[in-house]
Amino acid sequence: MQMEGLNSLLLMHEKYGRESDDYFKAFQQQWRFIKDYQTDAQFHGVYEMVGPDGVPTNPSKGRIWKAAYHDGRALLNVAQRLQKLAETAAQ
Repeated sequence: MQMEGLNSLLLMHEKYGRESDDYFKAFQQQWRFIKDYQTDAQFHGVYEMVGPDGVPTNPSKGRIWKAAYHDGRALLNVAQRLQKLAETAAQ
């Protein structure tokens, strides 16, 4: 869900970014949270959920309702959107 959120926040930034940078700031916060708390630095992958203390609530990174294709697809879309934003900003 958090990875899909990244994609959604950038979609909203594309649509409303000229009016406000709120969605892009939220995207950056979301990415920092994923990187700092949900990414397994030792064995890689993304934990499904973390508790209030930032510790994963379940050490498993996959199950029937949590598949890595969500992460991969969302990150590919995010990379493409960021590239497009960078190209637009350079013009």
